Amino acid sequence: MLVGMVQGSELMERVRSAQEELGSGDAADALAMVEPLLSETSEALRSPDFLAAPPHTRRQLIEAFCYARVTAVLALEAAEASEAIPRIRSLAAEALEVATGDNPAWKVLCAAAEMFARAGDADSAVWAVRAAERLAPQEEYVVRVRGSLQSMFPAAFTPEGRGQS
Repeated sequence: MLVGMVQGSELMERVRSAQEELGSGDAADALAMVEPLLSETSEALRSPDFLAAPPHTRRQLIEAFCYARVTAVLALEAAEASEAIPRIRSLAAEALEVATGDNPAWKVLCAAAEMFARAGDADSAVWAVRAAERLAPQEEYVVRVRGSLQSMFPAAFTPEGRGQS
């Protein structure tokens, strides 16, 4: 697989199209659009060509990887919890594998935390927001998600609670 500028920009364009579909309210179509991008972006990051690519190309591919996962997490909100929660856990774990402080992996973790919270899965929600906090502690979105989780699951953030690192 040739990792290059054209591929990085093409993947991002396809992610944006899936995001637009999600924004129009069609979660099923958005998920169908983003599914192939999940594997394509993973393959691009594992390609031997990835490390040889210019820095801006690597960044674009990492962003496509992360934003494809954010889109999938948000689209899974419409799915049954029994199907969605394991998939969201997997997507969050994949994002954590490529996470650094300067890429948007923390956004995947925040989106996952919100979806876990909506499903009532406090442990997973707290795990995801804690991981996001380690990556981007000052980001407004991270702070807002943590605050929401604290109000939903206050016991998880007490010294005796599960949310302590």
